[in-house]
Amino acid sequence: MIKNGALLKIVHQNNMFSRINNEEKKFFNDNGFLILKSVLDLDEIKKLKFKSLEIYSENQKIFKSLRIKDEIINSIIELRYDNECGFYHFINFIKYDECFTNLLENKHVLGKIIGLLGWNIQLYHTHLNISKPVNTDKKIFNWHQDSDRINLDLINDMNPMLSLKVGFYLTDNIENNCGNLFVIPGSHKKTNLKLKSLNTLSNKAIPILARSGDVVLFDRRIWHSASVNTNQYDRIVLFYGYSYRWLKPRDNIMEFKTKSKIKKQLYGYSTNGNRGYTSPLLKDVPLKKIYEELYENNS
Repeated sequence: MIKNGALLKIVHQNNMFSRINNEEKKFFNDNGFLILKSVLDLDEIKKLKFKSLEIYSENQKIFKSLRIKDEIINSIIELRYDNECGFYHFINFIKYDECFTNLLENKHVLGKIIGLLGWNIQLYHTHLNISKPVNTDKKIFNWHQDSDRINLDLINDMNPMLSLKVGFYLTDNIENNCGNLFVIPGSHKKTNLKLKSLNTLSNKAIPILARSGDVVLFDRRIWHSASVNTNQYDRIVLFYGYSYRWLKPRDNIMEFKTKSKIKKQLYGYSTNGNRGYTSPLLKDVPLKKIYEELYENNS
């Protein structure tokens, strides 16, 4: 794993944003993922974890009353679950509590995101993943790339990144039996990756080992899979997906209300109608100025 280099930081609207350094960017571009250590403090972890388990508890009756594996939409969030594998997937969870939306402006992460994607970005998808411990010998995998049809509609040698995901870890994943995210390093650069099976562990794969408070960034094109948690502790990760503003979001993000200019951009607000997504006005994209201060004025 790469070492954390010296971080160049600037002041913008009373916030400090971390710049992605050359070593981090090279690692991400070569491997398709990057781990940021100790991003969240203990108080943040405690509150986020409490609220995450609250979402799980409020939906427990649904898990027990319906089929083993299903997908439903309730009044708060969209839910996918697999009781047999102990896997629970809460889509668009951030509307549940402000502590989840506050992570969008995390000073250690946001500057690195725009360093990889640029400034004309939005939040297009979020999901809370909880993997409960299960007693099984099954090694269940589901190898995939994010964004479904994009990968099929853009089958050529120029398949661009278009989006990335950010995972905030609320529990330790320091062993490879914790329901870890597995990735195949470098697979984001291959248009046709040949796997013997989409449901078994590839010999090219590695588990992401991260501690509570760490953050993982990964390219949507990288081949990755969740795994079964056979450890004794829950695995809890908050995932945030970022894409360019001219892509249609996966979730109903624009329904959120906020006074934050940065959040408004990420929620997809535009004062210039649909034209604002391809030709945005400066007042709709405050991340442009932050990007210029971080990466153009300090190049």
